[in-house]
Amino acid sequence: MIAVIVKVRVKPSKHDDLKAAFETLKAGVLENEPDNLAYSLTKGRNDEDDEYTIIEMYKDAQAVKLHGKSEHFISGQPALKECLIQDPKIELFDALV
Repeated sequence: MIAVIVKVRVKPSKHDDLKAAFETLKAGVLENEPDNLAYSLTKGRNDEDDEYTIIEMYKDAQAVKLHGKSEHFISGQPALKECLIQDPKIELFDALV
């Protein structure tokens, strides 16, 4: 399994817009990506007000690749990017156990 952790910082007036854009994207993921095992927008208990973390889990590298090329992902990017202060920080992890 592969975990993808995405850290984002959101413009002050865009928190609700981020949540709405993510809900739309998540619906596409759940409907079209059977090898996606988790896809959540989260708020760390110690995060700054403008920080969010997206937690994604995939069956394998092919599932990650398909997600990045999917129509719902590509079409959802403008709405998400409009909410951000800066580019997201993306890290990939291999699940060991």
